[in-house]
Amino acid sequence: MTTPTLNASPVGGLALSTRRLSLKVLLAIPVVCVAFSLLIFAITPFQGRADFLVFFLLTYLTVQTVVSGLVEGRRRAVDRFIKALVIGAFLAAIAQGAARDSRGMRGVLAAHLRDHPLSGTGRLPGLLP
Repeated sequence: MTTPTLNASPVGGLALSTRRLSLKVLLAIPVVCVAFSLLIFAITPFQGRADFLVFFLLTYLTVQTVVSGLVEGRRRAVDRFIKALVIGAFLAAIAQGAARDSRGMRGVLAAHLRDHPLSGTGRLPGLLP
């Protein structure tokens, strides 16, 4: 666990500071993970886009958590790990919805209104042209 350290502030007094991952490191982690994944898929019998994506994501989560734990401490590492899982779950849900209905939201709404019990009776408000 890292604790804030007291440093002399340039203005005078004390300032709290903690170690954080730089933007360069945060951008380098996924690049290195993609390169490592490509290397593993080139020299082993692994194949397929889904396998590559799952392998990359597991590698990325592992490397990011370990590096963050070494530099920033356990608390921030766990925060980054959970944040990555939540964002990943959100993106997976969006991708699943987009793959399930490639017509888009307008197509979903049109299908819903077409199959509505009041369609064709004149009592359904015109939401679509």
